[in-house]
Amino acid sequence: MGYKYQQKLKRDESAQIRKEPEEAERQTTKAIQREESNKLEEKKRLQDKLRREAFREHSQHKTADFLRRSDRELPSISSCRIAPHDAQFSTQNKLLEPKRQQQEEERAKIHQAEHRRVNNAFLARLQGRSQPGGLEQSGGCWNMNSTNSWGI
Repeated sequence: MGYKYQQKLKRDESAQIRKEPEEAERQTTKAIQREESNKLEEKKRLQDKLRREAFREHSQHKTADFLRRSDRELPSISSCRIAPHDAQFSTQNKLLEPKRQQQEEERAKIHQAEHRRVNNAFLARLQGRSQPGGLEQSGGCWNMNSTNSWGI
């Protein structure tokens, strides 16, 4: 029994000795791949950083150019376009003012006429009640109250 056990131990030991160089080679391959992966990742980060920096510089340059151009062009735009617009606007106001006044007067006349019509209708109803044979309101309807006008 001891002999078989010793042979088994010998086989296990020789298998382990054979596997050790393979395992070492695998570990070195893994380390190399890990190192290459880290280098590649660092390279990507650096390229991304450089790209962002270049974009930021380009953006700042374009913004500065735009501001310089707008500062140069702004005075000419304001003097050319705003002043004539204001003059045109005030001229239009002067032309439209009499028309607006006339419209206001017409509205006031129409309002007064409507007011007179309502007052006259009210007075007519009042006079109709006080005269014999006139119209009188009873129950929400206007009826003849003194005589039977249809002969019924």
